[in-house]
Amino acid sequence: MGLVAAHLHRQKVLDLYTPLSQFWPANSFPEGVDAKQWRLIDLLSHQVPVSADFVTEMEAYMTEVAVDDYPWLIKRYGKKRDEGFEYDNLGYNIYGAILQQVTGRSWQDWLAKVLFKPFNMPYSSARTSDFAADEVAWNHIWQGSEAGWKPVPPKTDTMMHSAGGIVTSTSDIAKWLQLNLSSGQGNISAADLALSHQQAVALDPQARNVYRIPCHGYSLGWNICTFKGYSVLIHGGGYTGSRSLMAIVPELKIGLATFSNSDNMTGRYTIQTIKQYLLYLLDAPEYKAAERENLSTYQDKVAKLLIRRQQRLNDAEQAEHWQQWRYTPSKKS
Repeated sequence: MGLVAAHLHRQKVLDLYTPLSQFWPANSFPEGVDAKQWRLIDLLSHQVPVSADFVTEMEAYMTEVAVDDYPWLIKRYGKKRDEGFEYDNLGYNIYGAILQQVTGRSWQDWLAKVLFKPFNMPYSSARTSDFAADEVAWNHIWQGSEAGWKPVPPKTDTMMHSAGGIVTSTSDIAKWLQLNLSSGQGNISAADLALSHQQAVALDPQARNVYRIPCHGYSLGWNICTFKGYSVLIHGGGYTGSRSLMAIVPELKIGLATFSNSDNMTGRYTIQTIKQYLLYLLDAPEYKAAERENLSTYQDKVAKLLIRRQQRLNDAEQAEHWQQWRYTPSKKS
């Protein structure tokens, strides 16, 4: 959505520097959050100090939220958090709702209009219903040698939210990476790309992050990091039973993407795969040592993940609110 937002900004469809108060009543946000102070670009760079776990969970795991329902849901379930960057789906969810409110066209349709159709990406969509059932990969959860793999069916359309609800293919993601490494193609200008890659918020490069490389900023959907002296734009995604990661190195004109339809330590695996390929491409002297370390430790990390996952499940099942599994929902609940 970041590049689409940058394109729509430059096309004067939806100005990224417009305060949120221009779209929703000020009392839609939690007390202490001034809607006049925060802009659309702050939503897309994870800076607006609001969290609403109920809303993001509903969008990702239950059903879509109607555009008209967003303001009152944020008012009811939103909480003010500390100011500063904090990665969360909510900003993109709110941007998607405002985009439809202003233009009358959904974020799914804008993605198709701006990117998927012009760049001939037939296997990319924000709706799983665009494909036959046997064309969409199922996800998988490893439950141990006895239980084996638990298959996870594809998301329905109503769970494909605007903070990453996209299916794609290796050939289509290659086109996406090539576009981001270009000086503009088709309807996407060099200025569109520059805005989407431009740092919107500074990060502490010493802070720990999932990519395990120094990252000093965040743009519109990209973490801005450094690896072996080169600027790397990187971003990952994940859902129950799946992981993905993509990265570009603009100076070297290199783009990489990894996908897994399992979440069995594959978040770490996709990250290490990207880093390992960069070591190969740069002919870095430590590439062999890194390769050995990744291969020798992976099995142990998978086993430890399974233990942690089973413990979390057991703890959740023992939670008091389940009343030792005598709980039955009331009509009110």
